[in-house]
Amino acid sequence: NVTMLKQNYYNEFFELGQQKINFSFYELCLPDDDPASLKMRFIVCAVLRGNEAHIPTGNFVIEEGDTICVTLPDEEISKFFKAIGAYKHPVRNILVVGAGRITYYLESLLKGGKMHSTVIDKDRQRCLDLASNYSATVVCDTPTKQEVLLEEGLAAADAFLALSDNDEDNAIVSMYAKKQSAGKIVTKINSSSYAELFKGLGLDGIVSPKSSTASLILKQVRSLANVKGSEIENLYKLMNGKVEALEFFIKENIKGLTDIPLKELKLKSGILLACIIRDGNVIVPTGSDTIMTGDTVIVVTTTPQITGIRETLK
Repeated sequence: NVTMLKQNYYNEFFELGQQKINFSFYELCLPDDDPASLKMRFIVCAVLRGNEAHIPTGNFVIEEGDTICVTLPDEEISKFFKAIGAYKHPVRNILVVGAGRITYYLESLLKGGKMHSTVIDKDRQRCLDLASNYSATVVCDTPTKQEVLLEEGLAAADAFLALSDNDEDNAIVSMYAKKQSAGKIVTKINSSSYAELFKGLGLDGIVSPKSSTASLILKQVRSLANVKGSEIENLYKLMNGKVEALEFFIKENIKGLTDIPLKELKLKSGILLACIIRDGNVIVPTGSDTIMTGDTVIVVTTTPQITGIRETLK
């Protein structure tokens, strides 16, 4: 059993394979009393300790202050949240700062759903354009004003999204929102150096468009380098870019890999098989599971430049 207590946490969700696999990040703080055990199958597939990323082995010990990357099927995520005491009620009301391109995309996703959003932006034309295309409540005012945020329901918001074009403004309003609201807080930060700084201030979630774009470009470039019998289907950067999650489709039998219990595989250091997708079913693997032809395999690694599944073997 793994014991955890929620403290400052943030999560990332990536779609790997035809099934959605969740890679969720939690900053662990050991409690003074005895925490409840997690009695479910999941894998701690990476640990960030300070500025160093680790792929844990069976002897690895999680310490207070570590950030861990957990993989589990989508249908288990609510159960996982409840088990660690981090479950929050469903999001219904969203307060958004900034009416830029990301907000437009967000509103297109929310359209026809059960969530209601209020968007604040000081640019009158942006506000008119957004209001004419979507059902959101749009307020044309200065979003950094505390009284404006409170008047538009910050205290009661289930989620607060700082998506303006200014990193400093986003950080300032997010820190204010953290004091006034118990909801989820997401902050858009373009500068990677700022992102590291603001994560240390306890903000729930940092999103970086530049980082996401770089990961997408890298994924496309690396996907061109295929190895016979397997190929990179998807690639994502995790843990501040220090860890990669690679998706491989197993097209044929591979000596030393397929039809062998995972506990008998001779994998290189810094590599972990986090997930197997077989016939549409997500398998959180144990040492007794095997990789078969036709499987999709998720590999988490700190080893750079892996282009094929064979490169994970010694």
